[in-house]
Amino acid sequence: MKKIGVIFNKSAGSFQRLNRDPKEWIDEITAKNSIKNVEFDVRIIPASEINDTIKYFVDNRYDVITASGGDGTINGVAIIIKDSDAALGVIPSGTFNHFAKDAGIPLDFEEAVLNLVNGKTTYIDYGSVNDKIFLNNSSIGQYPIAVLVRERARKRSNLNKKFVMVMASIKTSLRYPLIEISVDSQPEAGNIKTPLVFIGNNYYDMSPFNIGKRSSLDSGKLYAYGSKCTNLFCSLHLAVLAFFNMSKLSSKFEFIPFTDAVIKSKSTRLPIAVDGEIYRMNTPLHYRMNHKALKVILPK
Repeated sequence: MKKIGVIFNKSAGSFQRLNRDPKEWIDEITAKNSIKNVEFDVRIIPASEINDTIKYFVDNRYDVITASGGDGTINGVAIIIKDSDAALGVIPSGTFNHFAKDAGIPLDFEEAVLNLVNGKTTYIDYGSVNDKIFLNNSSIGQYPIAVLVRERARKRSNLNKKFVMVMASIKTSLRYPLIEISVDSQPEAGNIKTPLVFIGNNYYDMSPFNIGKRSSLDSGKLYAYGSKCTNLFCSLHLAVLAFFNMSKLSSKFEFIPFTDAVIKSKSTRLPIAVDGEIYRMNTPLHYRMNHKALKVILPK
């Protein structure tokens, strides 16, 4: 009997948007598709109970574990199950769903549930920075600062999340927060001043029609993308391009592939974005590739 643990955060906006009981919905999908020898354990719980529930699923040897949500939620499951025998499943219901899109996981609820049953078990890469992991990317500089500005603004208003992020990015650019870093695996580059460093788990395409997409999740490489901007106008232009003209964004970046690197900074602590969540981390920052170290369920 295949055991699949599924968690829904009952206070999350993604849960409210379902507009129906997910337990009943999954039972309906199971019956309609004549699914046998599979047991779904669906938990609708507050956020405070999610980690303990994931650990319960791991301790009781569930085959597949997932929490319905976006990239941050999926990351939260992955960091707990990565050293277990359980496979990561995904029911995407976030704002962007970057990981699900790159992995080819259906965004439709029923198709995503069926993928948990019928998908293939495989292994993919994940990156780590200090004590955090990322399935998508991590960034230093302008982006995490803009997210912090966005969250403060959203607490004061009910404006659309994407619109507030655009305004926050422009506001952050006007402050022009250059950071100075060095990468120990690239000593010839010396100290680099840049408003943004983006670390991708596998290669992110920067070509005009595929920007921000990945064709592989198991190449065994991290890619550091550094902004070439060194003045206020360029930094502001970068923020505008990121939201309104992605096709020209590639000219603003250069990249370096690596598997292990220490990024140093004059600042002792920096805000770091990890799969969209912001953490303040002590420097230096140790980035590492973990090749084919995460068991997942992907479409056949």
